[in-house]
Amino acid sequence: ATEARFASTAGSAEEEATLALSGINTESQDLKGEVSRLMTQLSEAKLKHQKDTAQMVAAFEQGKAKVDADLAGSTAACAAAVEEASSMRGRLEEALLVGKILAEKIAG
Repeated sequence: ATEARFASTAGSAEEEATLALSGINTESQDLKGEVSRLMTQLSEAKLKHQKDTAQMVAAFEQGKAKVDADLAGSTAACAAAVEEASSMRGRLEEALLVGKILAEKIAG
């Protein structure tokens, strides 16, 4: 009777151990699936970040090129305005000189 009781207890313990192992295996598979899902999300997030970064860099480069072009255009326009002002100053100085000469001739 004792052997039968031990055999029954051993069988029951074996069944419990088998059920526990089955539960652990199921939980392990669930965790592996969750880790795989998270790794996929991480990869997708990294790709999105790389794409977003590339778009920001491209937008920055495009904006910089526009600013550089605008600056070059403004610089050229300023240089032309300075040249025009210098030319006008030269003409005004000539006109002033002519006016002084005429004033001197009229005066005397």
